[in-house]
Amino acid sequence: GDGTAMYTLQALWTMARERLNVTSIIFNNASYSVLNIELERVGAEGAGEKAKSQLDLNGPVLNFAHLAQGMGVHGIRVSTTEDLVKGLEYALSQPRPHLIEVMVPESLSGLKRKALPWVLRSLPGLPLSLARALKRKIAP
Repeated sequence: GDGTAMYTLQALWTMARERLNVTSIIFNNASYSVLNIELERVGAEGAGEKAKSQLDLNGPVLNFAHLAQGMGVHGIRVSTTEDLVKGLEYALSQPRPHLIEVMVPESLSGLKRKALPWVLRSLPGLPLSLARALKRKIAP
């Protein structure tokens, strides 16, 4: 997700420099969700407003597609499933580094940590050519 991407942003530059045929997907919900989960896990969800604001990635707003482009990686931002599929099809047809930033609607932000299993279960519903290309990309 976007929080993790902030720890590893320099990987985009490496992808471009080494001309890697890699497609990265970032689910952007403007939050360090994993840290919120950890606060809940240790019973510290009652943190103050200042502490909670440190886990919010909205100020200033991050645009990972633009950051990728600034490092030489083709980057796009999508907000719909249809645009995600189109972006994946394009990325898989062009042998170079790509980043797809998927904007998570605010209504789903609290559920982001639960989204990955759903996304993985939905892969069989993708068009066969896209599913095959993803399989080759994920597990050659």
